[in-house]
Amino acid sequence: MSDYPPPPYFNASVRLYQDNWSARSTLLDLSLHGLLVSRPDTWPEADPSASFDAIIDLVAREQIHLEARLAFVRHDQLGLTLVHMDLDSASQLKQLIRLTLADPALADRVLPELGS
Repeated sequence: MSDYPPPPYFNASVRLYQDNWSARSTLLDLSLHGLLVSRPDTWPEADPSASFDAIIDLVAREQIHLEARLAFVRHDQLGLTLVHMDLDSASQLKQLIRLTLADPALADRVLPELGS
C-alpha cells in the first residue's frame, strides 16, 4: 500500500502496452504533461527505458490514446511523461481535465506535482 493516497480527481482504467508486455492499471491523477497510475503487478516485466502506449478508458466507449515515458516510480505508483498524442485524444484530455478539476490551473501541473 502506498504512503500517498490517490488524489480524488480521477478514477479510470488505463491500459499500458509495450512490445510484448501489457497491463491494466488505475489512473490516479492527470495533467496536460503526464499521468500518475498505480503500478501494475507485472511491472518488473516492462522495460522502464522504453516508451509506453497508454489508453485511458472513458465513459461511452471513448478513449484517450497517448505515448508516454516513465518519469519516476514512487512506491506503488508510476509517473508517466506525455510524449505524443493525437488531436482527438488531446481534445478529450483537455475536456476531461476541465470538467473534473475545480481549478483550471491544476491542468498545467508538472509531473512531480501529480498526486499531491
